[in-house]
Amino acid sequence: MTIIIRIVKLFLLICTLAFFIQASCNKNETKACYNFTPYSFAVTFQLLNEREVYNVNDTITLISSFPKILTDYSSLNPTEINYGNSAGITGNLGAGFIDSINHRFIDAVDSFLLISVIGSVIDDTGSPASARSFYYEESDTSYELKFFIIPKKRGNYIIGISDLASKGLRGMDCTNAGFSVVVTNANKHFDILLNASIPGVSLDQSRIDHSYCFRVQ
Repeated sequence: MTIIIRIVKLFLLICTLAFFIQASCNKNETKACYNFTPYSFAVTFQLLNEREVYNVNDTITLISSFPKILTDYSSLNPTEINYGNSAGITGNLGAGFIDSINHRFIDAVDSFLLISVIGSVIDDTGSPASARSFYYEESDTSYELKFFIIPKKRGNYIIGISDLASKGLRGMDCTNAGFSVVVTNANKHFDILLNASIPGVSLDQSRIDHSYCFRVQ
C-alpha cells in the first residue's frame, strides 16, 4: 500500500509540474485571429537628417517610436488600448534604384548597409536585393526603432516602409494588430521619381505615405 501511495504522489507531482510548466509557456504564447485583425493603429517614421542629396557612406538615420497606449481605429468609435507585451511588432523596409534611362525600378536594398541601433534589422541573405524585415524594441512605456541606412552606391533611390503587424499580445489570443505607417518628413523629393517617367508609377496616397526619395553621389 505504501508503494502505491508513493506512486500516486509521484504521479500527482509530475502532473502538477507539467501543469505549471504549460501555464508558464502559455504566458508567452499568442494565437492570432485568422479571419480578421482585431486592432488597427497608426504610427509614424521619420528620417532625421533629411536631405535630397547624400554622399556614399553618409549615415541616414531612420526612427520610429510610439506609446503602448494606442488608439484603435478598427471600429466607428476609436478607443484607447494598452498594447504592451506584444509578441513582436514587425515591418519591412524596401529600396529601389530609380533607373531614369530604362524607366524602371530595380530592387536595391543591397546598395545600402543597415545597422540596428534600437530594435533589429534582419539580413535576408537568400535575397539580398529585396526587402529587409525589422522588429521594434519594447521599453517600459513604448516601442522603439532606430537604425542607420548607409548608401554604398551612387544613384537615385526610393525607400519604402511597409505597414506593420503584430501577431498578438503574449498570453492573450486574438489580439493581433495592423499598424498603418506614415513617413512624416515634409519634403520627400518625389520629383526624383516623377522625372524618371516610369510607366504606371504615380503618386498615389500609399506611395506618398510610405516612401522617401533621395540621390546618392
